[in-house]
Amino acid sequence: MSFDLAVFRPRKALDAAAAGAIYAALTSEGASAPAGLVRAKELVAFYEALTARYPEIDDEPDESPFAVAIERRPDAVVINLSFSRVDEVAHAIEQLAKAHGLDVYDPQERRLICATDPDAVRRPAPAQKKLSPKEGLARFVAGVGPGLEALGFAPVPRAKHTWRRRSAEGVLHRIGLNLATREVRTDVAVGHERVLPWLAAATGAREPLPAMSLGYLHLRGWIPGEPWRDDAVELEYAIDHAGRVEKSAERFVRDVERFAAPFFDALGTTAAIADFFTRTKTFAKPRANWGLERETVAGPSERFWREDRALLLEIAMRALADPSSLDACVAEAQGRGAVWTKKDIYGGSPQLAGFITALARAIRDEIVPTKASTKTKAAAKPKTKAAAKPKNKSGAAKRRG
Repeated sequence: MSFDLAVFRPRKALDAAAAGAIYAALTSEGASAPAGLVRAKELVAFYEALTARYPEIDDEPDESPFAVAIERRPDAVVINLSFSRVDEVAHAIEQLAKAHGLDVYDPQERRLICATDPDAVRRPAPAQKKLSPKEGLARFVAGVGPGLEALGFAPVPRAKHTWRRRSAEGVLHRIGLNLATREVRTDVAVGHERVLPWLAAATGAREPLPAMSLGYLHLRGWIPGEPWRDDAVELEYAIDHAGRVEKSAERFVRDVERFAAPFFDALGTTAAIADFFTRTKTFAKPRANWGLERETVAGPSERFWREDRALLLEIAMRALADPSSLDACVAEAQGRGAVWTKKDIYGGSPQLAGFITALARAIRDEIVPTKASTKTKAAAKPKTKAAAKPKNKSGAAKRRG
């Protein structure tokens, strides 16, 4: 998700609609080069001037304002900006394009800025002083805290920028911040307090619940009542200027209530979370080019950032919901993990098989007692004498009439 701009020189003057058609051709996969553009050497000079001021993402990932590497073509330059840097960098792009005699098309507003048009309305330069990433994050966290607490979330001890709530039956819902240099995105996690020691036993380390990107859950159709649309809400928040941080914090809390809360409500029980790993139908309509068939290799664990940790969570939650399914879950997970490792899929590793085995042992010891342990308990159970029948004064047992 990014803020996009295209820079080019047309053979003849365009209106916004014609420029939009050219932009669509530039960004459509497999489309041929659009007609009506000039292969201008000024595009090279523009690119060099832009990257002299702002580094490419491949050169300095933490300082670059670009979401992906700039696409350079003989007839156009297509730029994808991180939302947190839009005000600053989009202004510079428009100024540099004008200086080199190039047009700029903004698909977000369907607006064309012509280099030759003296009356073109250009983006104003940002007036606010930029905050450091550390200060911007601190202000954002302070701003969202009260709103999250009002929704039932409390800060997680010893975990930065993370909040959680716990249901009466021990289901855990977590919200965390996925940090970039001058913006944050939302991660969510679900699980149960009983599985946390099992995950720790499996890996030998204190394991948090694996997280999923709220934005990706949206485009994949996992937010009830929120089908994906082309004009979908951007679930990322700028923290670069004081005014933007304040607005971002307000929008973040609203988006948690609108997007995260329905997802959590749908996964509010142990059985519902276990079902999430086996569902063949999403809660809402996903993005047009996304579907569950994309998960055929990695499985539902692909919905998480760390597939290996998600696979462990899947075993734990399914076994917690139905202890009799443990052996089947383990066999299925071992098979999937072997495929990941063989195909070098993210999450596959030689250690994964051992993690699964250790996890199964931890679960089995607690909730799936063996026959031997059952016999031991039965043998250890003290025998109780039959209650003596009350006797009469002569010593004979009383008889009920």
